[in-house]
Amino acid sequence: MADEGRRSKGAQIRLLVDEALVTRGLIEPRPGVKIPLRSSEADRDNLKFIAVLVTKLIEGETPTDDEIRVCANLLDINIEKLINFCNLVTHLKK
Repeated sequence: MADEGRRSKGAQIRLLVDEALVTRGLIEPRPGVKIPLRSSEADRDNLKFIAVLVTKLIEGETPTDDEIRVCANLLDINIEKLINFCNLVTHLKK
């Protein structure tokens, strides 16, 4: 994801965390942080899966392959690339 967005790994992590915090209403959006366009019950439930993944990455835990697959599908991104990204982040935290 970082490579595709031409960002450093750290910048990509910060962006994902910021998006999750904005989505949860915990911080105000900064430039470059996406704001959800709709706020349905299903969207909030889907965001919980993404929040779990991001929280695990922040805490240095390795998300399960199932958690990564669900998030990749929700975000419409390549599963293998997200798995590789999560593995990289987890190894950087150690």
